[in-house]
Amino acid sequence: MLLGADYKKKVPSKHLTLAELETAYAEGIIDLTEWRDHLTNLGYSDDDQSILLLLLLTKLQKAKDKAAATAARNAAKGAKKTGAPPTTPPPPATPGP
Repeated sequence: MLLGADYKKKVPSKHLTLAELETAYAEGIIDLTEWRDHLTNLGYSDDDQSILLLLLLTKLQKAKDKAAATAARNAAKGAKKTGAPPTTPPPPATPGP
């Protein structure tokens, strides 16, 4: 039989933070199912998880759009220096669940 102090030693009590989970998802370390499982373990409701997912996807899309705009600017600068016509980047993808 485990006493209270012994039980606490055997059960992990630390969890990844929401920011760490977002980074792990963005980097492809965990998938959406694992991300939601972690949020459930942290006590987030399904509605809150959906809101957090939309926020995360919006943040990731904005970062992707910003990187594409920077790449397009750099390509245009490079083309201007060499005299080549600038290339048009593809339209940004729309976020999805």
